[in-house]
Amino acid sequence: MFAVPVVILLVAASGCVTQTTGSGSGIVIESFRTDFSDVMSGEDMQIYLKFRNTGPFDAEHIKVTLMNVFDEGRTSPLTCSHGCRDIDKLAAAKPDQGTQGESMECVWSCEAPDIPAGVKVTYNPRARVAYVYRSNIARSITLASQDEVKKAQDSGKTLPNDIVAKAQGPVSLDITLLSPVRYFKDQNRIIIPVSVDVSNSGSGTICYPDCEDSGNWDMVSISQEYANSDVGFYDCDVGDNSIDGYPIEVWQGKARSIRCDIRIENMPEGFGFTRKTVNLKADYGYFVDAQTSFSVTGIENEPLI
Repeated sequence: MFAVPVVILLVAASGCVTQTTGSGSGIVIESFRTDFSDVMSGEDMQIYLKFRNTGPFDAEHIKVTLMNVFDEGRTSPLTCSHGCRDIDKLAAAKPDQGTQGESMECVWSCEAPDIPAGVKVTYNPRARVAYVYRSNIARSITLASQDEVKKAQDSGKTLPNDIVAKAQGPVSLDITLLSPVRYFKDQNRIIIPVSVDVSNSGSGTICYPDCEDSGNWDMVSISQEYANSDVGFYDCDVGDNSIDGYPIEVWQGKARSIRCDIRIENMPEGFGFTRKTVNLKADYGYFVDAQTSFSVTGIENEPLI
């Protein structure tokens, strides 16, 4: 078994074309507010929330939570009812049809708590929208022998450029091709080292398999989107040397680069050039928060006579 010295050139270093399909930030909170910024004890008030799916995929299993309805435990909690029901799906945006993603509005009916007369307390309610989402990437790799490259240069032609197709949500995926490219002629195999780059491009928190347990925060699952016996990711520096669906930690919830080898099997003997497509998908939960504030002023329970 031996690796033939670099007889394969990877045509991808320049002139790359990126095709992005419906990129967005997943669910975005467009508004979170109260109807009044100052209320008196016992008064009725409302809290409004509006959010929209801005990304290319349907958001699923949406759960909305109203938090921080206490003033750090010093006074009575804010009493609210109604609000948001959990929903199964929020449809994606369709830029090619000129339509925005589906939105949802929530309204909580609340009663300002009783606090001591003459005291003014500020409340800072927070809304959290959690959902399930995905992102993907497909990269077309052009491989050419030195003879094929020279032949193209002599005739004034150029070989096809590397193309990246993406459909991204709040988690962004990229595949960076590294070197050296190795060709094992006796095995009809090519091995290309790559960096699989994961980044949190949204304003919230990634979680996998769900967001309920904080131990799942900053985790994501990455795997090949379409099975291909001729192309696969191996010898990754995570988990069991595989990215096939294992939970992977994203450092500080921001970014992670994973080194792998792409193996291209069953290469035809004496090939001139060939194109292979590699693809990955990220499956994850995600949540975004928004905060608003209002003040409650205490009043006498009964007027003084």
